[in-house]
Amino acid sequence: MVEPTVVIDVERVMNLVQGFGWVKVKEQVIEDEIHLELKKKPEELGVKIVNMEVERVMNLVQGFDWKKIKEELEDEEIHITITKRSTAAAEAGPDLGPT
Repeated sequence: MVEPTVVIDVERVMNLVQGFGWVKVKEQVIEDEIHLELKKKPEELGVKIVNMEVERVMNLVQGFDWKKIKEELEDEEIHITITKRSTAAAEAGPDLGPT
């Protein structure tokens, strides 16, 4: 079962970016990190357009501790994968490893 904090974190991102045409492709929780893949098909492609679209998303979500881990063009769509440590894991403190 997905933690409620994960649902809230993903919902927050989608509320911020879907008005700019981004849609969720995939959402995963790997260990204590949320991985969220987004895509958008811009009206036109070009390095400047792609950079601007990705920068816009990152400007919206960086304040919530999301980081970009992957960016690619696929079938004339921009795909980005962003990640963040889950809120529950962050509140639990740093992972000190085995004791």
